[in-house]
Amino acid sequence: MNFYPSRSLPALLIPDEWRWFPPVGKLPFWIGEDSKGTQWLIKCTGGFRSVRERAFSLIAQELGISCQSSTFLKLSSNCPPFVSGATTDCHQLAIQFLDEHDYEEVCENCPLEELRKSWKDKPFDVGILNTSRIRNAIDIARGEMLGMLCEMFEPPGRLFTRDHVFVQIDNELMFACEACANLWDSVWVREHGKIKPYGLTEAIRLCECILSLRDEIFREAIELPDGYRPKMFWDLRTEIDAIRPKAQAFLQRARS
Repeated sequence: MNFYPSRSLPALLIPDEWRWFPPVGKLPFWIGEDSKGTQWLIKCTGGFRSVRERAFSLIAQELGISCQSSTFLKLSSNCPPFVSGATTDCHQLAIQFLDEHDYEEVCENCPLEELRKSWKDKPFDVGILNTSRIRNAIDIARGEMLGMLCEMFEPPGRLFTRDHVFVQIDNELMFACEACANLWDSVWVREHGKIKPYGLTEAIRLCECILSLRDEIFREAIELPDGYRPKMFWDLRTEIDAIRPKAQAFLQRARS
């Protein structure tokens, strides 16, 4: 399927005419299908987390990091997630649905299985990602490094598509004002007090890219469409404004 960046999606979706598919399995997530046949994952976790997920995707994708795309969604009271009691919050996030490579599935000459075997001996090794046949594998490290600059409260998730492309997911716990995340504490950069040269090089490159981002991207990350005003939005601007100073501080220390 086509994978569209977050910036190219409509600012706000109103899903009154969608087809809905209730949760299957343990996760309470709904799938909505619009009139064009595009499917969207709705986690029903509310506007507070939605704003953070969306903001992170805008910044990450502008940096070239493979990250799931999303846009804002406003549910009406007759939408199935509301009727079922899955949520009482009309402000939600619509995440573009991707077909995932089943964890147990091993295809012929599977690069995902190859990556897993390499990780057993050298976990959190940037060198392994650079040589992996998984498309965008290096973004496993780059995305988590960016998370450390975005006050990541817990690590994001990893999705591998059926055609072996990595996509970072589950970014709704970025920009936690008391997470105290520090890029120097990333296991990709330093572990047990020892610097990882390949990881440090990648972190330096990422910070340089962050400092070259246009102001427009950071402004868009805190913009909300008309009619979408979730609670507890006040602190996001502070956390986003801190990203570039943190990147600058990391570079100064790395070069000293």
